[in-house]
Amino acid sequence: MQSGKVEVERSLDSAGSLGAAFFPLVEEVLAAAAWSAADLDLIAVSIGPGSFTGLRVGLSVAKGLVVAAGCEVVGVPTLEALAQVAARREGADGKTICPVLDARKGEVYAARFGAQAGSATRLDEDRAVAPAVFAGEVDAREAVLIGDGVEAYRELWSAHLAGAELLPFAEYHPSGSVVAELGEAVYAAEGGQPVAVLAPRYCRAPEAQVNLRAAENGS
Repeated sequence: MQSGKVEVERSLDSAGSLGAAFFPLVEEVLAAAAWSAADLDLIAVSIGPGSFTGLRVGLSVAKGLVVAAGCEVVGVPTLEALAQVAARREGADGKTICPVLDARKGEVYAARFGAQAGSATRLDEDRAVAPAVFAGEVDAREAVLIGDGVEAYRELWSAHLAGAELLPFAEYHPSGSVVAELGEAVYAAEGGQPVAVLAPRYCRAPEAQVNLRAAENGS
């Protein structure tokens, strides 16, 4: 982005090595914008919740670019960026936007946002929660669900939230340009964030840590 305008956007659904896919994509975007790393003033990176491996790789790449370019960095919550995608749709005003990402283990990463004037305002915090529990907290008449958790639990949403709008993930998915726009707003309001303290938003303990605690409690 430059002066609030999106110059170039690329997306990639990589089933292979994330690290191997990231750097060629970054190079492609910089070349398309006729920029070099030295031209970057700010990097906005999605910090989760989401895949633990994906978040670690994404943040590592972002931090490496920040050090190389000598620029600022801000983290943008993933659910907030998803909510913004849904809030910009025609007819979204007044709706409760519910980004839901498949967290595996019978849970979704979820939060609620209010949509007004094409913008999403947070109503509660991100968390890992059972889909049925989350559905019980949502008014189906006002709800718009977005994210890969829509397809993962479509039957449950249809049963518990009849009348809610379920957005197809293939059409409504995370957007790099939205992350960039939100990051620019965060930077304008709060400034950059120290690279050393920028961390993933996991919303639950890693499985290895959970298993270790279980082993300790069982001993």
